[in-house]
Amino acid sequence: MPSRGDIRHGAPIVQVPTPKAAAAAASAALDTSRSALRPATAPAPQLPQTGFLRQWQVLAFVPISKSTLWRRVQVGSFPEPVKLSTRITVWRAEDLRRWIDAAAGAAAPPGRGGRSP
Repeated sequence: MPSRGDIRHGAPIVQVPTPKAAAAAASAALDTSRSALRPATAPAPQLPQTGFLRQWQVLAFVPISKSTLWRRVQVGSFPEPVKLSTRITVWRAEDLRRWIDAAAGAAAPPGRGGRSP
């Protein structure tokens, strides 16, 4: 009886890759694994005109920490949140937009950004 590896029984023939082909395959595998590790470039978040934003969404637009956010709310230098339920706190997009515009206006140096005479 013929052995299982005999070609007459339909066993596939295994080809041994050449060193050049093996290097090319390894390089291709490495490129695909690197691309899988790269973060996808996400579009910049857009602040909606109206609606509510949760804390993590607010922090995407305002580069401060959670602690600083709540400290500023307590002091009154950041818009007050709205409690929708016992566990859900949101901010109005309109209030946040006004606060960002006011902060941007206060941060701009005088005499810059306007038309020159």
